[in-house]
Amino acid sequence: MTTCFRYIPLILCASALFIYSCRKPKDKDEQPPNNDGGGTNTNRKVYILNEGAFNNSNASVSRFDINTKTMTNDLFGQKNGRPLGDVLQSMAIIKGKAYFVMNNSNRIEVANESDMSSVAVINGLAMPRYITYSSISDKAYVTEWVGYDASFNPQPTGRVSVIDVNNNTIVKTINVGSAPENMILHNNKLFVANSNANTISVIDINSETVINTITVEAGPESFVKDNYDKIWVICKGRIIYDFNPPDYVDEANSIAGALARINPSTYQVEYTYHFTNNVGSPSRLQISPDKNWVYFTYESKVYKFPLYQTNPSPSLFINSNYYGLGVDMHTGNVYGGTYGFTSNQWMVRHTPAGAKIDSFQVGIGPNGFLFK
Repeated sequence: MTTCFRYIPLILCASALFIYSCRKPKDKDEQPPNNDGGGTNTNRKVYILNEGAFNNSNASVSRFDINTKTMTNDLFGQKNGRPLGDVLQSMAIIKGKAYFVMNNSNRIEVANESDMSSVAVINGLAMPRYITYSSISDKAYVTEWVGYDASFNPQPTGRVSVIDVNNNTIVKTINVGSAPENMILHNNKLFVANSNANTISVIDINSETVINTITVEAGPESFVKDNYDKIWVICKGRIIYDFNPPDYVDEANSIAGALARINPSTYQVEYTYHFTNNVGSPSRLQISPDKNWVYFTYESKVYKFPLYQTNPSPSLFINSNYYGLGVDMHTGNVYGGTYGFTSNQWMVRHTPAGAKIDSFQVGIGPNGFLFK
């Protein structure tokens, strides 16, 4: 995982293997061209989230211009004369403003997207993680760990804070499970992955209450939605540490991860694929533009998984240890952020077939991408 807790075990996901039919999805998108972007998509940008080194307050944001293939680093710091803060976990662009979730600084920095000038700071958060926005409610939602217990017992209660983006204030908090991570919106319902548990909390954004809890396996972490409006969640599994040399990991008692498919209307886990490596920790689930494939990091590499095949199984896609992972939904290109927290790292672009296109230096610990 990211931030200072990347050495602390999180958890896993499981259920029974789903076999999709071999037919193509009803509303299959056209396969994007195998190119490096640009074309008629002018002024397209990619923001790179450089979380920085824990307790060093050296997080930064970079911006890549897809047409000109130029990288600009430390946008916020250059404009405001100060760093973003300690551990940039996630980012969203809402109504022309950039919202930067600062995990170890316990706040959100808000800036004008146009020039990155600071406009507000949202305080009162406790270990915030991810942010998403609903245009229907005109509110943003932020997951917060609040606390963390590495022993898993007792498990601290996490929460989701509701933010009025018109005045950048927290208007409500909603208790969910332990260590909530990513979220996904579907039909006015917010699905929240409780990564230090084996549950997904479902919040009705109209009543702003938890209306259901879905049991999966340990460690649900990130979501995508397929062509059938079904939700896929990847679960990291649980790594048990025994703190004895040579590797300090109790592999026998650790639990492998899983990839599960959920029906968001019935809240049922329909099928699950189980990974075989107890300490592989699948993470950072992404989907292809045609929604036929998902990508994720696993065993310090990038794998892909077919959603519409009988008896699907993952296959190696990129043999690189990427910390951050993203997919350009216009071109299908796959972006990786190299792993490292003591010096500047690299953003690496790959074609939809996995071939390397190019690379650009960014900040420390690039953990994610925002395409615009």
